[in-house]
Amino acid sequence: MQIKIENMRNFVYKCAWMYDNSMEVNSMIAMCKYFCTRASFEIVNDAMQIFGGLGYSSEMKIGRLWRNVRVYGIAGGTEEIMIHIAGRAIVREYEDFQLF
Repeated sequence: MQIKIENMRNFVYKCAWMYDNSMEVNSMIAMCKYFCTRASFEIVNDAMQIFGGLGYSSEMKIGRLWRNVRVYGIAGGTEEIMIHIAGRAIVREYEDFQLF
C-alpha cells in the first residue's frame, strides 16, 4: 500500500513539474488520474479488508474513504475517458515510429 502511495505522489509531482515548466501535460495528467484513482481504490479496499466489519462503522474513517474513493473514478472524467485521452496522445507520439 505504501509503494502505491509513493508512486501516486511521484506521478502527481511529475505532472506538476511538467505543468510548471510549460510542457504538454494533457496525456500525462490523464494517465495520472487513471493510475491514482485505481491505486487509491485498491489501497482503500485493502484497508477495508484489514479492518473487516469494523471498517463499515461510522467511527472509522476508512468507511468514509471507501465510499468517497469510488467517486474519484467518475468525477472529472471516467477511467474510460482518461484512457481515451492518454491513448490518443500515445498513438500520436509513435505515429512516425517504424520498426523496419
